[in-house]
Amino acid sequence: MSDKTPYNPNSKAVQDTWRANFDKFNRIIVTWVLKANELKLASETLNKEFVKAIEVNMSVPVGAEIDQREGFGSIWMMLSGYSLECLLKGLYFYINPNENIENGKIVVNWKGSGHDLSTLVALCNEYLQDDEKINLTKDEDNYIKRVSEFTAWAGKYPLPKKYNSMIPTEQMGGFAPLTLIKIGEDEQAYEHLFTRITEIIERKRQ
Repeated sequence: MSDKTPYNPNSKAVQDTWRANFDKFNRIIVTWVLKANELKLASETLNKEFVKAIEVNMSVPVGAEIDQREGFGSIWMMLSGYSLECLLKGLYFYINPNENIENGKIVVNWKGSGHDLSTLVALCNEYLQDDEKINLTKDEDNYIKRVSEFTAWAGKYPLPKKYNSMIPTEQMGGFAPLTLIKIGEDEQAYEHLFTRITEIIERKRQ
């Protein structure tokens, strides 16, 4: 008979080990950056198919079947939003390591769902130097407000929790829903923001 204690995932030793690992992993910014890049790669793959579908559907006669890949647009926005969310949360944990993780649990007050990129940018800016802050242009601010709608609901559900998330807002010289996708412009805004936040992270790690 073996003298070894059988593995028990509910034992105190196992629980304590993984609790400590969890605390360490969340403080290692590389884990957040890697996940952000994985999401970025997936989003780029879907965006290529989305753009192809748009081009195809522009010439489809009325009443004919359209290319269903056009629906990839909302998922592309969701994944690109998630990748920015990972960068921002990783940056926040790195520049403000105190009182964010306690006893194997993230205890940050994200001041909302945690998917609102505007709020995450503001939280990071509280701990960044003036020359490091993520200052958004008007177009970038509009982009992250819209992409946050996709991470919150529009990329995974047909309807939000409340009707007011569907109400068109003033933008582009008129009124449009926050689930509007600006082909080309959104891709540029995303790439620019992803690069800027990544550069801030790299400078902080030096």
